[in-house]
Amino acid sequence: MEGEELAGTPSRRGRLSLRSRLALLLGRAASAVYRRMGWKGAGGVLGDVTLYFSPGVLRELGRSMHTVLVTGTNGKTTTSALTAVTLESRGSVAANSSGANLPHGIATALIKAPSARFGVIEVDERHFPSVCSEIRPTVVVLLNLSRDQLDRNPEPRVLAERWRTTLTGLEDTTVVANSDDPLICWVATAARRVIWVAGGGQWSEDSVHCPDCGGTLRTARGEPWRCSQCPNGAPRPDWTVEDGRLVWRTGSRSFRPALALPGRANQINAAMALAAGNVLGAEPEEAVSHLERVGSVSGRYESVEVGSREVRLLLAKNPASWMETFEVLGETEVVVIVLNSRRIDGHDPSWIWDVDFRRIAGPTVFVTGDRRLDLAVRLHVDGIEFTVADSLREACEAAPPGRIDVVANYTGFFDVISAVRAGREVTC
Repeated sequence: MEGEELAGTPSRRGRLSLRSRLALLLGRAASAVYRRMGWKGAGGVLGDVTLYFSPGVLRELGRSMHTVLVTGTNGKTTTSALTAVTLESRGSVAANSSGANLPHGIATALIKAPSARFGVIEVDERHFPSVCSEIRPTVVVLLNLSRDQLDRNPEPRVLAERWRTTLTGLEDTTVVANSDDPLICWVATAARRVIWVAGGGQWSEDSVHCPDCGGTLRTARGEPWRCSQCPNGAPRPDWTVEDGRLVWRTGSRSFRPALALPGRANQINAAMALAAGNVLGAEPEEAVSHLERVGSVSGRYESVEVGSREVRLLLAKNPASWMETFEVLGETEVVVIVLNSRRIDGHDPSWIWDVDFRRIAGPTVFVTGDRRLDLAVRLHVDGIEFTVADSLREACEAAPPGRIDVVANYTGFFDVISAVRAGREVTC
């Protein structure tokens, strides 16, 4: 299937059932009311209402196109966006590019592009089994599994078991999987066909024991992981990202992209996107040129103005994502960290104690957000000098000259992006 010509759209394509068409009318009516009243969530209510009256609409729409489902703890939005870019030259693409990865957001994305040839959908980790069973995708992309928002999410091993069970029932699905993550490897081996992508992983704290025998895993950085007590180990990759040289290989071919997106994690995200796109017929040589033009994904790495200062926005929401963020910070002069603990952030911020903040020693550091005092204690323990600010704007105005990187978890990040997109002054 890899690289071969796909014939139009799946033969299972057909018109929506009468029930789904009526549900869609109700969903559009509700969305119109939200827009007319100026209420937030007009897009989400479209999917919510439609799914309420026709739970099968996700199956009907998802199975009408060649669909790629992307899931994992970190990198879903970026990898989904890059995968959509690789496929755009092959046909129209339906995508939840804003990151609305729950069932109602996915339904909205598919409703808005019902005749698309391809669907590229990011899926929340908890909802992956149900969405996957409904849509039965052509390709599944498995990125990584680590602890995240444990006040509402189960442990990674529990998620892995559910994912593995789901994949056993998908006979025609190709899985693109991260061979550097032991839990992802254990999940992916349940699939009929797997394409392995390797690029080296920095976070290994959630992969201590072998999923097969329970033995201790050896996860030395730069080396493939292996079990100390059984033959289990990292599979031989079909695609590799060689850190530093930016070389991607499949078979005997290699590519040297000049990505605008920074950091090693985005090299791996792009490699996963290339591998997934190639399954659906996208030629890597052509796709690479499109990927090189992507400089920001849903606000990530975007430069915006806060008060009189220009800042670059970075999203870090758990220990594993912070590991990648340290690399991106590089030689920045000022770092402003925004930590909130609202519903979508996760109410428990204790995960900050798993982050080694000593890696940001050097830049001028400001902390702000709802949980700025928790963060202040954490930085103090690591010996980092910092200033507490009541708002992002206050921090940026007080910062010395130089480049400012703002690292925020979900709500802090989206507050800034929402203000910029609406043309409002950033006051948070």
